[in-house]
Amino acid sequence: MSVGKAIRNGSGLSSNDWVKICASLETTNARSFMANGGASWLIGGGIYSAYFGSVPPNSPVPDCGTNSFNGLGVFGARSNHSGGVNTVRADGSAHWVSNSINMVPWRSLSTRNSGD
Repeated sequence: MSVGKAIRNGSGLSSNDWVKICASLETTNARSFMANGGASWLIGGGIYSAYFGSVPPNSPVPDCGTNSFNGLGVFGARSNHSGGVNTVRADGSAHWVSNSINMVPWRSLSTRNSGD
């Protein structure tokens, strides 16, 4: 399946599948699929302010995926801060997360009730 077709169809792909697909893209190609994902936290909608725990904070894997609010793909937590990102959790608390966080707790923090 081509990268473009996988991104447009999206269904049936695991989180790891998405990471492989998005990692195979150059950032400029990924942008054509993601429609400004992560471009601004001021604009409502999941592709602008939500993130998936499938990649570590500030991952070199470019964001790509479907454009719906709860889209499929890779939308990493990203920041212009050196060494990590600020995140907000469902309880309203804010936390600094290092780029080097172990992926097991990072993925667990990114699921509801540790439903990973």
